[in-house]
Amino acid sequence: MCREPFIPNSSVKLIAEDLPSDSGGTDEAAFDLLKKLVVSWNLALSERDRIELMMEIEQWLESNGNTHEVLVKTLEMIRAHNNMNHDLEQLNAAQISLKEEAKTVEQSLLSRLKETQLRFTLDLSDNDRDLLAKAFKEDGNKAFKSEEFALSVSLFSRAIEVSSKHDAILYANRAVCYLKMTPQIPHLAIDDCNEAIKQNPIYVKAIHCRGMAYETLQRFDAALDGETMAAFMRLIFD
Repeated sequence: MCREPFIPNSSVKLIAEDLPSDSGGTDEAAFDLLKKLVVSWNLALSERDRIELMMEIEQWLESNGNTHEVLVKTLEMIRAHNNMNHDLEQLNAAQISLKEEAKTVEQSLLSRLKETQLRFTLDLSDNDRDLLAKAFKEDGNKAFKSEEFALSVSLFSRAIEVSSKHDAILYANRAVCYLKMTPQIPHLAIDDCNEAIKQNPIYVKAIHCRGMAYETLQRFDAALDGETMAAFMRLIFD
């Protein structure tokens, strides 16, 4: 963020003190211009209005031989501040560009790593893949109990990726994590619950979790349907 230049109100007083009691129009004009400059920053005028004011001051100084020291120095300070702002803006833009480049490189590396892991997983037998998925699931449960919900999501995601089958429990577990995270991610929780329910239409945990996610989104009609179905199936199957 660019900082506003410090223009003390004492600058106006300096001119006022330098003005003789019978000062003519030249000093009075300089006093008015400097006062307008100070007030312009206090009122946070638009950049266009400030530029026009600076041009007005430059024209006045040129026509009066650049003889008013306080006004000249104040204008020089404003120019220096504007140059500093320009440099800061360029620096900020460069930093943003570097961050974006770093993010792109990171995403590319993660994508390659994921592809390598996937190729390795596909070379395993279904039994080995399911054993690996079980290990990720157990680690995800441990992370959940430790309230490390982001880590738990990552582990359940790995379990889903390596498993040889669509496991409704893994999707439901990850959905619950999405609702425990700060901030919550209810739309992803709903997607996972829908996938779990597709695999197991009477999966109470997934139906209940989906109802909570709908409630978070203030979709109360959908939430009520989910909660009602969950309560009904508890009565039947418990």
